[in-house]
Parts: sequence; C-alpha cells; structure tokens
Amino acid sequence: MSISIHWHVAFELLKGIFKGKENKKINWMILAAFSCSAFAGVIFLNTVLLNKITAYWLILLLGAEVMTVSIFFLWARRRTA
Repeated sequence: MSISIHWHVAFELLKGIFKGKENKKINWMILAAFSCSAFAGVIFLNTVLLNKITAYWLILLLGAEVMTVSIFFLWARRRTA
C-alpha cells in the first residue's frame, strides 16, 4: 500500500510540472519511465547492492537536510535584520 501511495504522489507531482501540455501523451511517458526504472531495478539490483545504495543515499540526504536547514536559518536571520 505504501509503495502505491508513493508512486501515485510522484506521478501526480510530475504531472503538475507539465500543466498545459498534451496530458495523455505526458502521462504515458511518465508511466513508461516509472515502469522502465522498476524493471531495471529488478534486473540489476540485488539485496546487498540495494542496501549499500540506500546507506549512501541516507548519508547524502542527512548532509543535504543539514545544509538546507542552515541556509533557511541564515536566510530568515538576514530577513529579520
């Protein structure tokens, strides 16, 4: 259930990028990209490699979140001064 919800949210976010364009064609292109990435993941990834990629992703995400919070803190501080 969680995967379905996350894929649906990602699909809707990507559809929002292409507002005003031919929706049916864009929708099928997004779904094709999702399907190809899922098939490629099943073919090329095993459990050990997926765990390594996940660990690196979480480390990168932690650094990006710290940097984002720091930038917003400095921005808010500059704005009030």
